[in-house]
Amino acid sequence: MQKKNRKSNLTTARLSISILAVLVLMFAAIARVAAAPPPAKASTGAAQAAATTSTAAAQQKMAKLPLVFEPNAGQTDKQVQFMARSIGYSVFLTGPDKAVFGFPTNGKAEDVLSFRMVGANGSAKAEALENTGGVSNYYVGKDKSKWVEKVPNYAKIRYDGIYPGVNVVYQGDQRKFRYDFEVQPGGDPNAIRMAYSGYKGISIDANGNLLVGTASGQLTANKPVIFQEYAGMRHPVEGGYRLDGDQVRFQVGSYDKSHVLVIDPGNTFGSYFGPVGGSGNTQINGVAVDATGAVTVAGFTASTGLPGTVGALQGGKDVFIAKFNAGLTAEIYSTDIGGPNDDVANGVSLSGGNAVIVGTTTSGSNYPTMNPIEAPAGANVNQHVILTWVSSTGTMLGSSILYGDGAESGNGLVVDSAGNMDITGSTSSDNFNATTPVLVPHGFQTSNNSTTTSTNAFVIQLNSTGQSVNYGTLYGGCATEVGNAIAVDPLTQSMPWEAETPISRSAQAPRRLPPRVVSP
Repeated sequence: MQKKNRKSNLTTARLSISILAVLVLMFAAIARVAAAPPPAKASTGAAQAAATTSTAAAQQKMAKLPLVFEPNAGQTDKQVQFMARSIGYSVFLTGPDKAVFGFPTNGKAEDVLSFRMVGANGSAKAEALENTGGVSNYYVGKDKSKWVEKVPNYAKIRYDGIYPGVNVVYQGDQRKFRYDFEVQPGGDPNAIRMAYSGYKGISIDANGNLLVGTASGQLTANKPVIFQEYAGMRHPVEGGYRLDGDQVRFQVGSYDKSHVLVIDPGNTFGSYFGPVGGSGNTQINGVAVDATGAVTVAGFTASTGLPGTVGALQGGKDVFIAKFNAGLTAEIYSTDIGGPNDDVANGVSLSGGNAVIVGTTTSGSNYPTMNPIEAPAGANVNQHVILTWVSSTGTMLGSSILYGDGAESGNGLVVDSAGNMDITGSTSSDNFNATTPVLVPHGFQTSNNSTTTSTNAFVIQLNSTGQSVNYGTLYGGCATEVGNAIAVDPLTQSMPWEAETPISRSAQAPRRLPPRVVSP
């Protein structure tokens, strides 16, 4: 019997954990997780080192990750020359003299602050410096011709001649964006004039910091560090900010004009956002660690669109997958995947050097797919399950939407030693079995027993290519059952899994568990 007035989105209570807390839990429990060959677990040394690493120390490491810049290869608006995203802000260099900052708040809105250098040379040529070895990938929408892969990452962007005899170098980290001015012999620091737009007040505090207010926070531009380096030493120079109407300029004390003068202001955005991994810009929902200690994370991130343009954040989220080295000092790759609505990764597992995510989408058939197990054309904009896997460099290898006529949630994932992908979650669809070829006819429970306001849990195993289903089943009665986590016994390949259901269990709930599935 078809259910009426079905909810289009599931409301499952979930615990959002910061990347750092999840890392600690992952390292502690890594020996219990089975993965594809080679086993995706930390070595004994890595696990012991992780156990002795405090959350505070890990937070400090993550906050010090360098900001990486990407040339615009089609992943954002054509006005942008370079872009960079951190855990708390995005910056778009629309020219040598202009930058636009985006500050998402809870993934639902975006504060915008623009910065420009008044009277500067807008034709100054860019030079990308210090290739980090990392790459970025973007799979947005179903049009494959618009996908962008292997965009190189750089630590700095330099523009020479922004003013006569003055160069500027853009760089930063997760909380601070810097623009260092290099005044060459013959250059004049008084030529540098900066103006902001989109602010709600600007002032200089007693410590010499520049305070720029916005609708939801305050940008603090630290008192500039001004110095010269020659004769093997750094020589500090007195100076600071001064306001000239609505423009910001520098006052500089006496210095040796035969040597380069460096003016180093740092814009700190920390007052906008909470702990690492939990900002409005990015949220981590899953973490996996390989045998070398390299860390792969997945969750959601904000749009890469230039604020105020088509494609800018309008309440949508994209899946992101990112991999870092064992010391959490460098990013190996970052990959964004999404459609026009909300797309979120809820879990990640490893298969050799590849990463697999499970999650949810409300983008329907516009979520990017590759070699899907079923055609996505029938997927509506209710919430459905997504299963996507990427290579060791973050390029997409496969992607499917699993859906019915109601709503689904993909919550838990593990890859077993044969590379099979085991997932769990919940569904309110009557025809999840009929529309999605995942619940084989001999599944333990093939009918959804839930009511119009509840769900049944499911367990599905796909083969290592994601092209066929080994087995699957529903599980539940007329109350609410949700599969939240799943694990594979490395010896028996049976699947302990975790589900939640009301204390007053439905009389229609099965009296036994599915074959090869046992409660933890």
